[in-house]
Amino acid sequence: MGRIPKNQYHPSMEIFSCRDPFVYRNLIDITGNRIDGNLGYGMRISPAVNMHTVISSNQFLHNNDTALYIRNAQWPELSGLPAEVTISKNVFKFNVAKYIISIGMNEDAPKQSLLFNQQNEIRANTVFDPFPSLPPRSTPYAALVVSSSNVRIHRNCFNNERARYEIATELERHAKWIDARENNWGFQEIPRFIDKFFDQFNRYSLASIDIDPYMAACNQRMPYISLLNGAFRQFKKTSEPNRLGGIIYENHDLLKGRYTVTEDLQVVPGAKLTIASGSILEFQHGIGMLVQGDLIRNEYDQDEKVIFTSTPFILEKRANIRLVDADGNDEVTEGRLEVLVDEQWGTVCNRSWTPQLTVLACNQLGLVADVQYFENWRVFPEQGDLPMVMDNIRCEENEVDITRCRHDGIERNCAAGCRKTEVVGLRCLEPRWAGVRYSLLANPPTVTGQTTMDNWRIEKGGLFNFRTSEFCAAFKIDWNYHTFHRLEIRNNFWDGVDVVYNDLVKKPAIRNSIIYNNRRNGFHVRSAGITVENVTISFSGQSGVRYNPSVSALEQEDIVSWLSLKEQPELEANNIFRIPDQRLDLIEVMESNLNQRKFLVAAETEDCPDDPLQECVYNLMIRSVGYQYGLASKMAIQIVNPPSNTSDEDAIFTEVSTGKSWSARKDQIYFPVVSTENAMRMRYTRSYGTPKLVILVLFLDRPVVLISKIVESRQRHSNVVTFTQFSDDFQQGNEFAHIEMLPYQQQINYDDEMPKFRLVDGPTVRQGRLQVQFRDRWRSVCTMVTNWTSIDTGTACRSMGYSDGGFWKWYLRNNDTYPFVMPKPDCHGSAKNLWDCPAFSNPNNIRLSENLCQGEDDIGIYCWGPPTFTGWARHWKGIQILNSPFHYVNSDPDLVAVNRESNSRLEFVDILYAGYDGVNKNTTSALYIEGVPPIMNGLRIEHSARDGLQLLDTNGPAIIANSTFSFNRGHGIFVVNTTDARIFVNNTRIQGNWGDGIWYKQRTGVNLIDYGMREKRGIGGGRLEEEKPRIDMCSMHRVDDNHFFPHLISVNLKNRTFLDPTQPPICWMAIPSSPTNLKMIFESEYLGAPVESYNYVTNEHGVFGDCQGDVEKLGEPVIDDSHFKIEQWEEIERWFEICGNILCQSRKMSVTAEDPKVLPREVGQRK
Repeated sequence: MGRIPKNQYHPSMEIFSCRDPFVYRNLIDITGNRIDGNLGYGMRISPAVNMHTVISSNQFLHNNDTALYIRNAQWPELSGLPAEVTISKNVFKFNVAKYIISIGMNEDAPKQSLLFNQQNEIRANTVFDPFPSLPPRSTPYAALVVSSSNVRIHRNCFNNERARYEIATELERHAKWIDARENNWGFQEIPRFIDKFFDQFNRYSLASIDIDPYMAACNQRMPYISLLNGAFRQFKKTSEPNRLGGIIYENHDLLKGRYTVTEDLQVVPGAKLTIASGSILEFQHGIGMLVQGDLIRNEYDQDEKVIFTSTPFILEKRANIRLVDADGNDEVTEGRLEVLVDEQWGTVCNRSWTPQLTVLACNQLGLVADVQYFENWRVFPEQGDLPMVMDNIRCEENEVDITRCRHDGIERNCAAGCRKTEVVGLRCLEPRWAGVRYSLLANPPTVTGQTTMDNWRIEKGGLFNFRTSEFCAAFKIDWNYHTFHRLEIRNNFWDGVDVVYNDLVKKPAIRNSIIYNNRRNGFHVRSAGITVENVTISFSGQSGVRYNPSVSALEQEDIVSWLSLKEQPELEANNIFRIPDQRLDLIEVMESNLNQRKFLVAAETEDCPDDPLQECVYNLMIRSVGYQYGLASKMAIQIVNPPSNTSDEDAIFTEVSTGKSWSARKDQIYFPVVSTENAMRMRYTRSYGTPKLVILVLFLDRPVVLISKIVESRQRHSNVVTFTQFSDDFQQGNEFAHIEMLPYQQQINYDDEMPKFRLVDGPTVRQGRLQVQFRDRWRSVCTMVTNWTSIDTGTACRSMGYSDGGFWKWYLRNNDTYPFVMPKPDCHGSAKNLWDCPAFSNPNNIRLSENLCQGEDDIGIYCWGPPTFTGWARHWKGIQILNSPFHYVNSDPDLVAVNRESNSRLEFVDILYAGYDGVNKNTTSALYIEGVPPIMNGLRIEHSARDGLQLLDTNGPAIIANSTFSFNRGHGIFVVNTTDARIFVNNTRIQGNWGDGIWYKQRTGVNLIDYGMREKRGIGGGRLEEEKPRIDMCSMHRVDDNHFFPHLISVNLKNRTFLDPTQPPICWMAIPSSPTNLKMIFESEYLGAPVESYNYVTNEHGVFGDCQGDVEKLGEPVIDDSHFKIEQWEEIERWFEICGNILCQSRKMSVTAEDPKVLPREVGQRK
């Protein structure tokens, strides 16, 4: 036996792995050694790959740190390399550490395994908790810590009285389990060791540890294998009735009282926890609650709130570390860091300080740190009177005391290389609890609209894991079937409410609730389909409501993995069925609480193995059974997890009665699909790849229809959020909720009237050619002479709702607008409107002759200062989208060139009364987008203090459909320098804006190339006005049947307003066939000046100018506007007014089913 001497810092024995995937495995045999008395690791192999290792018959004694450390989790990229480790017949005694043994391979690594067996003895060790006031989540403190499920622990002996836990796991994969069966735990009696395990019972995010059966005797040859006989850990002990924690396996009732929660509370499927009104549950820091069954407030006795809150925080003083503020107070959470090193208090130099050191220092103080942003954790305090005693701190991964890490101290004259003012200052935070989470398996209401939670308060939450600085929402819902009433979500460190998926069928809702004073977002929603009614959201640190449809792959996997139970009976008891299973050819959903939903989870089964040479085909009949309200039963089919993008798996659902079918891979936009009858067939296919599809089948108890219901709150709070919900009467199942976003403090008597003056042909609505609305026409002001004074221009700006202004430049007189001759307004300084000036006093004296303006210029002015219309400062800022994710698609037949297309959607959002930036006190756009724009569908942007939508430097196509931009005090859509130059506008109303409908400003790019001089001479006057956008329309655009909506109008804005006369004639697109599964109403709407007979889409000054004259045919227009399928679209034609080659405003048009060629006479059809 060899004795390995003491080591003061580094491991006594460390073995490094070769990470080359093309080498042979090393054979390593470590046998018959004694490792004792070390201050560092006893033995470390990390990572352990490309090796076959045997560690046997060694003694690990009297070490002051982890005795054996084998861990691969830090290197997930090595999961493809092989490793086989066997640890047997070793002795681990009298060691002192956070954990004595830490072992684990890469999770889900098929070529890696670790066997810990043959009577290893882990006894008489001391395990300490380095942060006693911060309960651990992913860093447990136990004699043995396991970090992967491919570790097997078999027939070993544990007995560590000075350790709270014998075995623990840090694997945060709740669907996994660790095999620790047939081990001796120091006692024969089950109650004496049943609580010495740290796993999913303690933290719902961890894997489970299986210890049944166990060895009654510590002898691998005669182990006396015994069963637990149904014994399990209790979440509430009779000896401590007010102390809770753990898994709730059955129905329980909590009487009214104050309870302390020390471990995560978990209500499993089928269980119910009923809490009496007026009860208070105080959760320890980092402890949370998971609901997979039912959580109910008992409201029969009295109507008092149930309060979920954090345990009272007490800042305890530490012996060797503290924070001190400018007044010398050390009972604070932020200030100058001072440490006790070599029996001397002093400060720390900040030049090599890192966020990781911040987390460690704050944890030592019993606090937590938010290191997401620099300003969240760093402060710059005064230098103080103490000397500088630490610099260049180098802490190892296992160290928990910053004062014992390697560093440069006084003996190395650390103060000489650091200014006295460069001391470390930290901002630490009080710890919180982890909040309440409703998982995918939480019981949905028996009846749609039934209340799930009523009259609850959730406060002081938001901390998930203090060691990794991971925070969470106070109230998170993975899959929202639920209806909540009278919630009060307040004073939380992170988001108040976080909803990932809303079930469109079960009509989830939050009503009559208050969400306020949350440090991040008040309400974070990832999908549409929730009704929020009479909810006040105020004083949020970031957004009142944040809509972000992005769900990470890791989070999606975490949500779905609750369906991966260990045993098949457990799966079927929770209505989870693994498919394909040829024994299962029929499933039924019914109106009972236990069978109203079924989950179909695709997996590699005996009927469908992972064999690329064998295609898997599986058929299943799905039925709904039951009658309610006199209606036949129906069902909803929803995709919980989409098909894998690394396989070809697909599930096609076909309605038996109608023959309609939907593909889970190709038709995801149509889900959830609601049946018209009670039967559907599913055909599942897969030939290669890993299956990932998960389907939810729901029984529909009754058809709930909410039509255009808008609920508004006028209370003075930070944000008031209302939703509008529409129903398709269960024909298609596509029900989308509109999120209506309003300012928190609305103006009661809002000034909707637009000024009768405007500025056109300028970069913004504050700069440009002055025009006046006079005698039903917009007219440009020509001065004849230059007698306008600064008082006159200032008065003109006040006429338009601005504080002041001045002369900008002269505009060349064009004949495309009517003249308004005003040589000298002669305004007084007190005038607020040009109509108050003497020259404007008598309208009959104002000259309108074009002859008077021949050769003269129109005046251009520039306005500045705050707006003066009522309530402008009560607008909210709006929404900003910067650099949303995108993908590349081929843009030519050669598959060479690519274009960017967005991965994101912004849908069904009403942005009202936005456009005020409270930081710089100026107006802005209600919706501001840079980068690749998301697909915009179903937007309503109205009453913005400036532009409705601004697209800045977009490098991908902008797709705008089924939207409205109206009554904004700037442009409806303002485009600046798009490099992609593709804008698709479909079924969109742009009406009543004070600026242009669409304004395009191009700063750089090839489109600035001007026409040649010969072309210029051949074009009539005014056609090359470079300060108006130009527009081209493509000649043909074919619609893919799989598109969510067809692109009827493609606007390619190149170089300002007018049509390019040197290009071929414009024409509408031809659509060869209608998407068969899309119910359509097309409105061909475009921009233009008001025309009395066609006043459907108007702006205060249209992009194309006023149009008078004969009606001309515009290309060969082919557009459908119908509720039905038309086989020959090419035969339908539309006619529009054309004046001087300028397209006027288009109208809404319709056709009849009997004769699609017959057009209404008022549309402008020629005979």
